[in-house]
Amino acid sequence: MPSTPNSPLGRPASPARPRRRTAGASAGPAVAGTTPARAADLTGLPPAFVAICEFDPLRDEGLRYAQRLPAAGVSVELHLYPGTFHGCTLARDAAVTRRMAADADTALRRALH
Repeated sequence: MPSTPNSPLGRPASPARPRRRTAGASAGPAVAGTTPARAADLTGLPPAFVAICEFDPLRDEGLRYAQRLPAAGVSVELHLYPGTFHGCTLARDAAVTRRMAADADTALRRALH
């Protein structure tokens, strides 16, 4: 099967699952309550686990969000995954994907106990 430039994993894009457009920092205003990173006031948010991929177009927005949380009294656990890109978790067998999932699982277990 030939690879296509539209697929990050070298597989043809499925017409049943069209690619979604990523709303980056240049996107218009967010609908109230749907994008905490773009909220003016972050107080009252629950503790956050923020996972950021090094080559993600949303990386800087995620970093700014993680930096703003402590100023609002919100605890944050920040993880930056070197060499990764937006959507890298689609490669489920990759070591970094397993590490990302384990980190998120550990944070969730810690929060629930």
